[in-house]
Amino acid sequence: MIKLKRISLTKNSVVYKYLPWGEEDYGVISYDLASKQPKLIKDDNQNDSEYKGKALSKIKKYHKQGIFPEEGISIWK
Repeated sequence: MIKLKRISLTKNSVVYKYLPWGEEDYGVISYDLASKQPKLIKDDNQNDSEYKGKALSKIKKYHKQGIFPEEGISIWK
């Protein structure tokens, strides 16, 4: 599970902080809304982490829906 917190939203990009459940460190992803290209701003420092992928997947889902909530979560098995 990860928690997402929106840091910024402009007409060109959105930036989210993602916090892996039970971990102290966090990551930050910027997503270009025009090109749909992500950029890792800060790594969560988890080796072989799927947290980055889950966070990006959730951000892409938000973009497809046209909404960017201030906070969100992603849960998987």
